[in-house]
Parts: sequence; structure tokens; C-alpha cells
Amino acid sequence: MQIVENCQGLPLAVVVIAGVLANETHNEEFWVEIATKTSSYIFGDQNGCRETLGLSYNHLPLHLRECFLYLGGFPKDYEFQVQRLIWLWVAEGFIQEDGNRSLEDTAEGYLMDLIDRNLVIVAHKSEHDGAADVCKIHELVRELCLRKSKEERFILLTEPLIPSPQFSDVITQPYKPVRMFINKDINILGFPYSPAQNRQSIVCFSDFRSLSDVIANGFHSFELLSVLDLQNCRLNDFPKRIELLVHLRYLAIWKESEGFPLSICNLWGLQTLIYIAYRRMTVLPSNISDLVNLRHLLGTPWSRYSKAYFLLPSIERPMNLQTVSDVRLGEGVHNFQKCFPYVKELTCGTCLLR
Repeated sequence: MQIVENCQGLPLAVVVIAGVLANETHNEEFWVEIATKTSSYIFGDQNGCRETLGLSYNHLPLHLRECFLYLGGFPKDYEFQVQRLIWLWVAEGFIQEDGNRSLEDTAEGYLMDLIDRNLVIVAHKSEHDGAADVCKIHELVRELCLRKSKEERFILLTEPLIPSPQFSDVITQPYKPVRMFINKDINILGFPYSPAQNRQSIVCFSDFRSLSDVIANGFHSFELLSVLDLQNCRLNDFPKRIELLVHLRYLAIWKESEGFPLSICNLWGLQTLIYIAYRRMTVLPSNISDLVNLRHLLGTPWSRYSKAYFLLPSIERPMNLQTVSDVRLGEGVHNFQKCFPYVKELTCGTCLLR
């Protein structure tokens, strides 16, 4: 009762503290500790709710902390696709092996844990099976993510139009992995220290000029990237010398030209390939089966009013894909099941099969 009273009816404080209590050992000492801390936070300063939220982070299991902090990189009030988030977590290396479960299934369990702790809000459920397919986080929870990320130098959020002190501080840390979320245009080359040594991921949420220039000139200074999400950055063609990104596990791209360069099949570590199609048909290279680690191949039309599909003229060997979206077989391919024997989810237009 004291804990409830200390939260003073603040809805977010109540549900988050409830999430902490529901996932911890129920002993008297722990409950007294929570009651004492919520009392000092709520009555001690005007930011009491924020400090109460901090309790939820302090009681997060270690394997959930990186996944939780990652959410702070998304824009304010952003509703994220669960599937995309899970693939990003896997590509970033946040997910631990768990017996015979796939990394994606384990990641989904991580997300459900965060939902149960009331740190993540379900915004939409699938009509197919009722599972969460779109989620978001509260503004104050996002602030917590960003505050903790700054303390731990975990992500770099480039929201201002000019470099912030945090940007310069993090970017000049040799060998410190940088996960960059770009929500506004910023000149990422205008720094005395080259980010090439420590750039791990780039996720973009707006179409802007400066990164387009970097992409046009190739990736000679970004070889350590494991995540490159450019699905909100419209390109005329595929980035030059993309085969340099040998550590890439996740690639999302939106471009106008038709087809993929053969060099993309040199990215042997690629797990997820998302393609925002401007044209109706995108031709897959015949050697795409060289991507032995590719598990998710997703094609998406650039507009809800347009249609898009992949054309696979031929294939050299079966693939390990688990998720496939709108693939049409050419004359050189006669059996879909033999080409994709491990598919768990198949999307054809508006039809979803699992």
C-alpha cells in the first residue's frame, strides 16, 4: 500500500513499478527497499517519476539492458515494427544463444519481457495470431534510455542540426563501438577524428543530403558496419563498393534503379536484407544463394498504392531463408520448396502464410 501511495497516482510510475515487482523475488526486504526509494524519489524532487523509472532499469537483467537502451534511438513517439526490431537486435549481437531456439524466437522473448515490465507499449496486434506487431515507448521511458545511453556511451543520437558535445565526445573515443541513430540532417564528416575505427551501425529515419554524399562516394571508411538501415533515405542507385562492408549483418535500402549488383553476394555475413522498391520488379542475382547466412529477404513497395516483387530468374543452390516476401520464380527455377526449404513466413501481396 505504501508503494502505491508513494506513486501518487502517476500512471507511468505505477505501471512501471508494478512491472519491477512482478518480475522480482517477493521478499519483505525487497518490497521495503522499493517503498523507501519510491518515497524519496516522488517526494524529494520534481523529477521523481523519472527517478522511479530508473529503478526499473536498475532491476533489468543484464541480457535485456542493451535491447532496452537501443529503443532510445528511435524518434519520439515512433511506432516500430516488432519484426524489424528483432532483426536489428540479432544483427547487433544482443541476443544470447538459448538451446535449440532460434535467435529470433529468443529476441521475441526478450521483447515480451520488456512488455511485461511495462517498459514497452503494444500499439497494434496482428490480425493473424494476436501477437504484438507494432510497439512504442513512453516519452519518459525514451528519456531514460537516452540518459542511460549517454552514461554508458551506448548509442549516439544525432537529432540537432549541428554536432552536440555528446557527439564529439563519443565519436572521438578510439575503439568504442558507435551505434548512430540519425533523425535530422547532420554533417557526419565534419569532425577532426575519422569515425571509421569504431562505427558499428547507422540507422536513418529521414532522407537527408549529407549521408547521401557519403554513400555516393562509397564505404571506404565504414568497413566495420554491422547494421546499415537506409530505408528512409532514397537513393538513385546502389552504394558504390558496398562489398567492402564484409561485417554487415543487416541491410535496409531504398533505391530507384532496378536490380542488385552481383557484389552484394560477397556480403557472406548478411542475415537480413530489406529492400524498398521504387520499381515494380526487382531482379535478384542468380548467385544470391552465396549469402549462406541470409535468413530474411523482404521487399516492400515505396507506396501503399504500388506493388513490388522480387524476380528470381535462377538459383545455384537452396537457401536458408526463414522469411520471404513476394518472390516470383523465373523459368530457371521450378520448385519453390526446394529453393527455400526452411521458410517459416511467406508473404505474397496481402497474403501472409506461417
